[in-house]
Amino acid sequence: MINTALQNNALDKKTGEAVRNYIADYKNMKDKAIVMQMEMQGGKIGRSSQVALNAIINQIPNGSTPDSKTAQQQVDNLQEQQDILMAKYPGKYQDYKKVEAYKAKAQEANSLGVGHVVSQGGQNFVIDEVDKNGKATKWHKQ
Repeated sequence: MINTALQNNALDKKTGEAVRNYIADYKNMKDKAIVMQMEMQGGKIGRSSQVALNAIINQIPNGSTPDSKTAQQQVDNLQEQQDILMAKYPGKYQDYKKVEAYKAKAQEANSLGVGHVVSQGGQNFVIDEVDKNGKATKWHKQ
């Protein structure tokens, strides 16, 4: 109740809206962490579920994340793991086609960099070399 009052009254309109959006997105990501954890364990919640779930949730940017660059790195890491998990599913099944993985605006213009895993056509590739513009020039299948 106190948090709601602070969010709605103590902050200017723009900041208050940003805080409310952040809280909604954070709660949504925590809920999605359960699905990611199940994917990591073959669709089941196993014995290590609480440990795996806590590890995923701790990767989500929160109030202790020092800056936006670190937050972006954390989200990129989560997306990279999700891409790997989704690579096991076919790109097309009957009349359905897999949608492209989410890419943050910063990633659309630049490569992820050496050592990062990217998914293409249902296969994973590790970037070995990038040019001065950040475009992958060499890679190998994972």
